[in-house]
Amino acid sequence: MITALQQNPGILTALEEIKRTKGVIIEIRAEALPQIGPSFTWDWTDPNLRGTTGVPKPIRDLRSDIS
Repeated sequence: MITALQQNPGILTALEEIKRTKGVIIEIRAEALPQIGPSFTWDWTDPNLRGTTGVPKPIRDLRSDIS
């Protein structure tokens, strides 16, 4: 009986359809999850740079400007 079930084309087709359906369900679930990608932007301007007017800015503690 086990051999007959393993070699029956109807049963084999049904098993393949079940496997395919499980794969589709996993694929659909993956589309619903948030997508995460590697990206990073960091911008920092030295607070001791002179302004556009040429008037020097007061020197500040740099440790408080970088976090």
